[in-house]
Amino acid sequence: MATVKAVLNSICSINKYSNIYSAHLINVFGEWNFIKEQNSKIRVYDLFLSKNFNFKSSITGFLKSRFIYLFTGLFSFFSLLNLIKKQKPDYIIIHLITYIPLILSNLFKSDTKFILRISGYPKLTFFRKFLWKSSGKNLFKIFCPTQATLNNLLKANIFPREKLFLLEDPILDISKIKKLQKEPIPDFIKKSKFILAIGRFSKQKNYKLLLSFFKKINADNKKIKLVIAGAGEERKIIEEFIVKNDLTDYVHLLGYVNNVHNLLYKSYLFILTSLWEDPGFVIVEAAMNNSNIISSDCPSGPRELLSDGNAGLLFSSNNLQSLIESYKKFNLLSDQQLNKMKINAKRNITKYTMFRHFKKLNNYLNAK
Repeated sequence: MATVKAVLNSICSINKYSNIYSAHLINVFGEWNFIKEQNSKIRVYDLFLSKNFNFKSSITGFLKSRFIYLFTGLFSFFSLLNLIKKQKPDYIIIHLITYIPLILSNLFKSDTKFILRISGYPKLTFFRKFLWKSSGKNLFKIFCPTQATLNNLLKANIFPREKLFLLEDPILDISKIKKLQKEPIPDFIKKSKFILAIGRFSKQKNYKLLLSFFKKINADNKKIKLVIAGAGEERKIIEEFIVKNDLTDYVHLLGYVNNVHNLLYKSYLFILTSLWEDPGFVIVEAAMNNSNIISSDCPSGPRELLSDGNAGLLFSSNNLQSLIESYKKFNLLSDQQLNKMKINAKRNITKYTMFRHFKKLNNYLNAK
């Protein structure tokens, strides 16, 4: 999960590069248990629920998840308050489970500075808008992952303007990626020319559009394969589409994979069909691996990452004909034009390294 990766990379960047701060995790209801199981060097503070209950593996369904969400708040509120009083941290960076510390910041005064780090493309529900607006005056800063999200929040007038800042996610560990690029890819696609897609089998990733597109191009070219790395709730729907349209020999579902960099490095083309992204971790990873990129022009990250189409091709979100036209345009581009796009993309992603993230975060923390 991209958001989890961003949190962990942010912590690792602070612990690696800072001479002042050390960063730790707060485990609310077991969401970070896997870090302890991996014997990670990251320190994890357990709240009441993570010590006494195990909900994470059993959370399914909207109503059940909402009930557990409220239950979590009820039992974690004072546990978090006691932790802050005992440890007296300089900062609490609020990420993932946000409503508990936000409410706490409204009700209790503390020397600890609260920072809200917005992840993904935020849906401004009534409850979220109310909570954010009421908490804004008590927050030290609010970090947005893209300029587009920052601009949207400014227009919505939810937070004080002077508290909103752009902080790109720490996606790239360059030395690690270069090692992962060299790992072998599966034998059955090793000699194939393949289009690659990566991400959870969910509504957001819009694989129905991708498969409809591939069905069209497969009718004209049987030499190109489609490889999808991911898992999720819509896998059965995807499998049924593949069988129904006689694409079994041409579409390969890899399931969840730990390493996508070797796949991106060897791919003919990477396509993102998402309905929303912020910023679009996999686009950053694709650029790092010198992939050719076609992306949905969805809110709110891809256009920013791809420089309005100068660092990769964009197509109108959820528009099959637009995707087909972008693919035709891609096939007409010269090697020189494609290389120029790759260079532009590489320039754009330098701000997503762990070191750049730390430098910017450190400047924000030390600014008055």
